[in-house]
Amino acid sequence: MKRTVILLLSLMLIVSLAFGCSASKLTAKEIIIDGIDKNKDVQTMSIDGTVKLDIDLSQANITSQELMYLQMISGIEFSYTGKQSIETKQMEIAVQARANFQEFDFTFDIPIILKDDILYVKIPALLKTLFPDSPLTDDISKEFIAINLAEMAGEQKISQEQDQELAIQLVKDLINSLDDSIFVKEDKKEFTLTSGTVDNAVSIVVTQDNLQPLLENFMTNGLPIITGYLEQLAIDSAQKEQLQQFKDHLNNSSQELEQAIQEIPNLVTINTLRGTVVFDKKGFLRKGTFNADVIAHTETEGDIGITVSVEENIDNINSEVEFTMPTPTEEQIIDLTQLFNAQSPTY
Repeated sequence: MKRTVILLLSLMLIVSLAFGCSASKLTAKEIIIDGIDKNKDVQTMSIDGTVKLDIDLSQANITSQELMYLQMISGIEFSYTGKQSIETKQMEIAVQARANFQEFDFTFDIPIILKDDILYVKIPALLKTLFPDSPLTDDISKEFIAINLAEMAGEQKISQEQDQELAIQLVKDLINSLDDSIFVKEDKKEFTLTSGTVDNAVSIVVTQDNLQPLLENFMTNGLPIITGYLEQLAIDSAQKEQLQQFKDHLNNSSQELEQAIQEIPNLVTINTLRGTVVFDKKGFLRKGTFNADVIAHTETEGDIGITVSVEENIDNINSEVEFTMPTPTEEQIIDLTQLFNAQSPTY
Protein backbone atom coordinates (compact mmCIF):
# COMPACT_ATOMS: atom_id res chain seq x y z
CA MET A 1 0.00 0.00 0.00
CA LYS A 2 2.76 2.42 1.01
CA ARG A 3 4.67 1.56 -2.16
CA THR A 4 1.57 2.26 -4.26
CA VAL A 5 1.12 5.68 -2.65
CA ILE A 6 4.77 6.54 -3.28
CA LEU A 7 4.45 5.45 -6.91
CA LEU A 8 1.32 7.55 -7.36
CA LEU A 9 2.96 10.60 -5.77
CA SER A 10 6.03 10.11 -7.94
CA LEU A 11 3.85 9.85 -11.05
CA MET A 12 1.98 13.02 -10.09
CA LEU A 13 5.29 14.83 -9.57
CA ILE A 14 6.61 13.71 -12.94
CA VAL A 15 3.40 14.80 -14.68
CA SER A 16 3.41 18.19 -12.94
CA LEU A 17 7.05 18.75 -13.82
CA ALA A 18 6.38 17.76 -17.41
CA PHE A 19 3.53 20.24 -17.70
CA GLY A 20 5.58 22.88 -15.94
CA CYS A 21 8.53 22.41 -18.25
CA SER A 22 6.37 22.45 -21.36
CA ALA A 23 4.72 25.71 -20.27
CA SER A 24 8.04 27.37 -19.58
CA LYS A 25 9.28 26.40 -23.03
CA LEU A 26 6.53 28.28 -24.85
CA THR A 27 8.00 30.83 -27.22
CA ALA A 28 7.02 34.49 -26.92
CA LYS A 29 4.77 34.12 -29.96
CA GLU A 30 3.13 30.97 -28.56
CA ILE A 31 2.40 32.76 -25.27
CA ILE A 32 0.41 35.40 -27.17
CA ILE A 33 -1.46 32.80 -29.26
CA ASP A 34 -2.26 30.83 -26.10
CA GLY A 35 -3.50 34.02 -24.43
CA ILE A 36 -5.80 34.80 -27.36
CA ASP A 37 -7.40 31.35 -27.05
CA LYS A 38 -7.77 31.72 -23.29
CA ASN A 39 -9.40 35.14 -23.53
CA LYS A 40 -12.24 33.73 -25.61
CA ASP A 41 -13.62 32.69 -22.21
CA VAL A 42 -13.91 36.30 -21.03
CA GLN A 43 -17.54 37.44 -20.72
CA THR A 44 -17.27 40.51 -18.48
CA MET A 45 -14.48 42.82 -17.37
CA SER A 46 -13.60 46.29 -16.18
CA ILE A 47 -10.88 48.44 -17.72
CA ASP A 48 -8.93 51.58 -16.97
CA GLY A 49 -6.17 53.25 -18.88
CA THR A 50 -4.32 56.31 -20.07
CA VAL A 51 -3.22 57.66 -23.46
CA LYS A 52 -0.64 60.43 -23.77
CA LEU A 53 0.53 62.22 -26.91
CA ASP A 54 3.38 64.70 -27.32
CA ILE A 55 4.62 66.34 -30.50
CA ASP A 56 8.09 67.89 -30.82
CA LEU A 57 7.96 70.79 -33.29
CA SER A 58 11.37 72.28 -32.50
CA GLN A 59 12.80 71.09 -35.85
CA ALA A 60 9.62 71.58 -37.87
CA ASN A 61 9.16 74.10 -40.66
CA ILE A 62 5.40 74.64 -40.77
CA THR A 63 2.91 77.47 -41.11
CA SER A 64 1.50 79.26 -38.09
CA GLN A 65 -1.91 77.71 -38.72
CA GLU A 66 -0.44 74.19 -38.87
CA LEU A 67 1.56 74.97 -35.74
CA MET A 68 -1.61 76.04 -33.92
CA TYR A 69 -3.45 72.81 -34.77
CA LEU A 70 -0.51 70.60 -33.76
CA GLN A 71 -0.03 72.52 -30.52
CA MET A 72 -3.69 71.87 -29.69
CA ILE A 73 -3.17 68.10 -29.69
CA SER A 74 0.41 68.05 -28.37
CA GLY A 75 0.43 67.17 -24.70
CA ILE A 76 -3.15 65.89 -24.77
CA GLU A 77 -3.89 63.12 -22.30
CA PHE A 78 -6.85 60.78 -22.04
CA SER A 79 -7.74 58.69 -19.02
CA TYR A 80 -10.67 56.30 -18.94
CA THR A 81 -12.49 53.73 -16.87
CA GLY A 82 -15.15 51.35 -18.09
CA LYS A 83 -17.06 48.08 -17.95
CA GLN A 84 -18.00 45.62 -20.62
CA SER A 85 -20.23 42.57 -20.98
CA ILE A 86 -19.59 40.46 -24.07
CA GLU A 87 -22.69 38.34 -23.51
CA THR A 88 -25.15 41.25 -23.27
CA LYS A 89 -23.19 43.43 -25.74
CA GLN A 90 -23.09 46.31 -23.30
CA MET A 91 -20.30 48.73 -22.52
CA GLU A 92 -19.82 52.02 -20.76
CA ILE A 93 -16.65 54.09 -20.67
CA ALA A 94 -16.02 57.39 -18.91
CA VAL A 95 -13.28 59.26 -20.78
CA GLN A 96 -11.61 62.38 -19.42
CA ALA A 97 -9.44 64.46 -21.75
CA ARG A 98 -6.89 67.02 -20.59
CA ALA A 99 -5.09 69.46 -22.87
CA ASN A 100 -3.03 72.63 -22.64
CA PHE A 101 -3.27 75.31 -25.31
CA GLN A 102 -1.51 78.65 -25.11
CA GLU A 103 -0.99 78.21 -21.35
CA PHE A 104 -4.66 77.40 -20.74
CA ASP A 105 -5.63 74.02 -19.30
CA PHE A 106 -8.74 72.33 -20.64
CA THR A 107 -10.51 69.30 -19.17
CA PHE A 108 -13.66 67.69 -20.51
CA ASP A 109 -15.52 64.42 -19.98
CA ILE A 110 -16.80 62.13 -22.74
CA PRO A 111 -19.18 59.37 -21.62
CA ILE A 112 -19.47 56.50 -24.13
CA ILE A 113 -22.29 53.93 -23.94
CA LEU A 114 -22.93 50.83 -26.06
CA LYS A 115 -26.32 49.18 -25.73
CA ASP A 116 -28.49 47.20 -28.15
CA ASP A 117 -25.95 47.72 -30.97
CA ILE A 118 -26.19 51.51 -30.61
CA LEU A 119 -23.11 53.51 -29.64
CA TYR A 120 -23.82 56.77 -27.79
CA VAL A 121 -21.08 59.40 -27.46
CA LYS A 122 -21.61 62.60 -25.49
CA ILE A 123 -20.38 65.80 -27.12
CA PRO A 124 -18.42 67.86 -24.56
CA ALA A 125 -19.75 71.37 -23.92
CA LEU A 126 -16.27 72.72 -24.75
CA LEU A 127 -16.49 71.39 -28.32
CA LYS A 128 -19.91 72.97 -28.71
CA THR A 129 -18.42 76.39 -27.98
CA LEU A 130 -15.88 75.87 -30.79
CA PHE A 131 -18.73 75.51 -33.33
CA PRO A 132 -21.26 78.22 -32.38
CA ASP A 133 -23.15 78.04 -35.70
CA SER A 134 -23.48 74.27 -35.68
CA PRO A 135 -26.59 72.20 -34.90
CA LEU A 136 -24.57 71.10 -31.87
CA THR A 137 -25.69 74.32 -30.17
CA ASP A 138 -29.24 74.52 -31.52
CA ASP A 139 -30.59 72.78 -28.44
CA ILE A 140 -28.52 72.43 -25.29
CA SER A 141 -30.57 69.38 -24.28
CA LYS A 142 -29.17 67.48 -27.27
CA GLU A 143 -25.88 66.13 -25.96
CA PHE A 144 -25.29 62.75 -27.62
CA ILE A 145 -24.63 61.40 -31.07
CA ALA A 146 -25.96 57.88 -31.70
CA ILE A 147 -24.44 55.40 -34.16
CA ASN A 148 -26.35 52.24 -35.05
CA LEU A 149 -23.58 49.67 -35.44
CA ALA A 150 -25.92 46.99 -36.79
CA GLU A 151 -27.05 49.28 -39.62
CA MET A 152 -23.46 50.22 -40.38
CA ALA A 153 -22.47 46.56 -40.62
CA GLY A 154 -25.34 45.87 -43.00
CA GLU A 155 -26.47 42.37 -43.94
CA GLN A 156 -24.16 39.70 -42.58
CA LYS A 157 -23.22 36.48 -44.35
CA ILE A 158 -22.44 34.78 -41.04
CA SER A 159 -23.60 35.06 -37.44
CA GLN A 160 -21.92 37.40 -34.97
CA GLU A 161 -20.49 34.37 -33.15
CA GLN A 162 -18.94 33.10 -36.39
CA ASP A 163 -17.69 36.59 -37.17
CA GLN A 164 -16.01 36.73 -33.76
CA GLU A 165 -14.39 33.35 -34.33
CA LEU A 166 -13.11 34.48 -37.72
CA ALA A 167 -11.77 37.73 -36.26
CA ILE A 168 -9.91 35.81 -33.54
CA GLN A 169 -8.48 33.44 -36.12
CA LEU A 170 -7.45 36.43 -38.25
CA VAL A 171 -5.46 37.92 -35.36
CA LYS A 172 -3.82 34.56 -34.63
CA ASP A 173 -2.90 34.04 -38.28
CA LEU A 174 -1.43 37.53 -38.54
CA ILE A 175 0.65 37.00 -35.41
CA ASN A 176 1.84 33.63 -36.68
CA SER A 177 2.87 35.27 -39.95
CA LEU A 178 5.27 37.63 -38.13
CA ASP A 179 8.94 36.75 -37.78
CA ASP A 180 9.80 35.22 -34.41
CA SER A 181 12.63 37.73 -33.91
CA ILE A 182 10.29 40.66 -33.20
CA PHE A 183 8.74 38.87 -30.18
CA VAL A 184 10.53 39.33 -26.87
CA LYS A 185 9.88 37.62 -23.53
CA GLU A 186 10.01 40.25 -20.81
CA ASP A 187 11.07 39.85 -17.20
CA LYS A 188 7.70 39.41 -15.49
CA LYS A 189 9.13 40.95 -12.32
CA GLU A 190 9.14 44.29 -14.13
CA PHE A 191 5.32 44.33 -14.30
CA THR A 192 2.58 44.53 -11.70
CA LEU A 193 -1.17 43.99 -11.80
CA THR A 194 -3.86 45.74 -9.78
CA SER A 195 -4.74 42.25 -8.51
CA GLY A 196 -3.34 38.79 -9.09
CA THR A 197 0.12 37.65 -10.18
CA VAL A 198 1.95 38.16 -13.46
CA ASP A 199 2.75 34.88 -15.25
CA ASN A 200 4.04 36.11 -18.62
CA ALA A 201 4.85 39.36 -20.36
CA VAL A 202 5.63 39.52 -24.08
CA SER A 203 6.53 42.46 -26.31
CA ILE A 204 6.46 43.05 -30.04
CA VAL A 205 9.43 45.29 -30.79
CA VAL A 206 9.87 47.25 -34.03
CA THR A 207 13.26 48.84 -34.65
CA GLN A 208 14.93 50.80 -37.41
CA ASP A 209 16.62 47.59 -38.54
CA ASN A 210 13.59 45.30 -38.67
CA LEU A 211 11.06 47.86 -39.98
CA GLN A 212 11.64 47.14 -43.67
CA PRO A 213 11.65 43.32 -43.34
CA LEU A 214 8.49 43.61 -41.22
CA LEU A 215 6.69 45.59 -43.93
CA GLU A 216 7.90 43.24 -46.67
CA ASN A 217 6.65 40.26 -44.66
CA PHE A 218 3.26 41.94 -44.21
CA MET A 219 2.92 42.48 -47.96
CA THR A 220 3.89 38.87 -48.70
CA ASN A 221 2.09 37.04 -45.90
CA GLY A 222 -0.14 39.43 -43.97
CA LEU A 223 -2.21 40.92 -46.80
CA PRO A 224 -3.28 37.53 -48.24
CA ILE A 225 -4.50 36.57 -44.75
CA ILE A 226 -6.60 39.76 -44.56
CA THR A 227 -8.05 39.38 -48.06
CA GLY A 228 -8.89 35.74 -47.28
CA TYR A 229 -10.78 36.91 -44.19
CA LEU A 230 -12.67 39.52 -46.23
CA GLU A 231 -13.60 36.90 -48.82
CA GLN A 232 -15.40 34.93 -46.13
CA LEU A 233 -17.43 38.03 -45.21
CA ALA A 234 -18.42 39.10 -48.75
CA ILE A 235 -22.12 38.36 -49.17
CA ASP A 236 -23.06 39.76 -52.59
CA SER A 237 -21.59 40.33 -56.02
CA ALA A 238 -20.90 44.03 -55.32
CA GLN A 239 -18.77 43.28 -52.27
CA LYS A 240 -16.97 40.48 -54.09
CA GLU A 241 -16.26 42.82 -57.00
CA GLN A 242 -14.91 45.50 -54.67
CA LEU A 243 -12.64 42.97 -53.03
CA GLN A 244 -11.40 41.73 -56.40
CA GLN A 245 -10.68 45.32 -57.47
CA PHE A 246 -8.67 45.79 -54.27
CA LYS A 247 -6.66 42.63 -54.97
CA ASP A 248 -6.10 43.68 -58.59
CA HIS A 249 -4.93 47.11 -57.44
CA LEU A 250 -2.41 45.48 -55.09
CA ASN A 251 -1.10 43.27 -57.88
CA ASN A 252 -0.85 46.15 -60.34
CA SER A 253 0.86 48.39 -57.78
CA SER A 254 3.35 45.83 -56.49
CA GLN A 255 6.40 47.64 -57.84
CA GLU A 256 5.29 51.01 -56.41
CA LEU A 257 4.57 49.38 -53.04
CA GLU A 258 7.99 47.71 -52.99
CA GLN A 259 9.65 51.04 -53.75
CA ALA A 260 7.65 52.77 -51.00
CA ILE A 261 8.72 50.10 -48.49
CA GLN A 262 12.33 50.67 -49.49
CA GLU A 263 11.95 54.40 -48.82
CA ILE A 264 10.05 54.24 -45.50
CA PRO A 265 13.16 53.70 -43.30
CA ASN A 266 14.48 57.00 -44.68
CA LEU A 267 11.26 58.80 -43.80
CA VAL A 268 11.07 57.78 -40.16
CA THR A 269 13.56 57.27 -37.33
CA ILE A 270 12.42 54.81 -34.68
CA ASN A 271 13.79 55.44 -31.21
CA THR A 272 11.16 53.27 -29.53
CA LEU A 273 8.24 51.26 -30.91
CA ARG A 274 7.11 48.59 -28.49
CA GLY A 275 3.83 46.94 -27.57
CA THR A 276 3.59 44.67 -24.53
CA VAL A 277 0.91 42.29 -23.26
CA VAL A 278 0.87 40.89 -19.72
CA PHE A 279 -0.94 37.69 -18.67
CA ASP A 280 -1.86 36.44 -15.21
CA LYS A 281 -1.58 32.92 -13.78
CA LYS A 282 -4.92 31.96 -15.34
CA GLY A 283 -3.70 33.00 -18.78
CA PHE A 284 -5.96 36.04 -19.01
CA LEU A 285 -4.70 39.25 -20.61
CA ARG A 286 -4.50 41.74 -17.75
CA LYS A 287 -2.40 44.62 -19.00
CA GLY A 288 -1.37 46.14 -22.31
CA THR A 289 1.13 48.90 -22.97
CA PHE A 290 2.31 50.69 -26.11
CA ASN A 291 5.20 53.12 -26.31
CA ALA A 292 6.38 54.97 -29.39
CA ASP A 293 9.07 57.59 -29.86
CA VAL A 294 9.58 58.31 -33.55
CA ILE A 295 10.72 61.16 -35.76
CA ALA A 296 9.00 61.76 -39.10
CA HIS A 297 11.26 63.30 -41.76
CA THR A 298 9.49 65.39 -44.41
CA GLU A 299 10.82 67.26 -47.41
CA THR A 300 9.04 70.55 -46.74
CA GLU A 301 7.89 70.49 -43.10
CA GLY A 302 11.19 69.39 -41.55
CA ASP A 303 11.36 66.86 -38.72
CA ILE A 304 8.42 66.21 -36.43
CA GLY A 305 8.85 64.11 -33.29
CA ILE A 306 5.94 62.04 -32.02
CA THR A 307 5.78 60.37 -28.62
CA VAL A 308 2.85 58.16 -27.63
CA SER A 309 2.35 56.13 -24.46
CA VAL A 310 -0.65 53.91 -23.76
CA GLU A 311 -1.44 51.70 -20.78
CA GLU A 312 -4.57 49.67 -20.10
CA ASN A 313 -5.41 47.46 -17.13
CA ILE A 314 -8.08 44.75 -17.20
CA ASP A 315 -9.74 43.56 -13.99
CA ASN A 316 -12.83 41.82 -12.59
CA ILE A 317 -12.83 39.23 -15.35
CA ASN A 318 -16.10 37.26 -15.45
CA SER A 319 -17.39 39.06 -12.35
CA GLU A 320 -20.87 40.53 -12.08
CA VAL A 321 -21.13 43.86 -13.89
CA GLU A 322 -23.48 46.70 -13.01
CA PHE A 323 -23.99 49.41 -15.62
CA THR A 324 -24.86 52.79 -14.11
CA MET A 325 -24.85 55.26 -17.02
CA PRO A 326 -28.42 56.04 -18.15
CA THR A 327 -29.24 55.38 -21.79
CA PRO A 328 -29.81 58.70 -23.63
CA THR A 329 -33.39 59.52 -24.60
CA GLU A 330 -34.49 60.59 -28.08
CA GLU A 331 -34.66 64.19 -26.84
CA GLN A 332 -30.94 64.08 -26.00
CA ILE A 333 -29.75 62.73 -29.34
CA ILE A 334 -28.37 64.99 -32.07
CA ASP A 335 -29.62 64.34 -35.60
CA LEU A 336 -26.47 63.23 -37.45
CA THR A 337 -28.06 63.86 -40.86
CA GLN A 338 -28.75 67.46 -39.91
CA LEU A 339 -25.25 67.80 -38.48
CA PHE A 340 -23.47 66.47 -41.57
CA ASN A 341 -25.65 68.51 -43.92
CA ALA A 342 -24.80 71.64 -41.95
CA GLN A 343 -21.08 70.91 -42.27
CA SER A 344 -21.26 70.22 -46.02
CA PRO A 345 -20.38 73.16 -48.27
CA THR A 346 -23.07 74.57 -50.52
CA TYR A 347 -22.33 75.82 -54.02
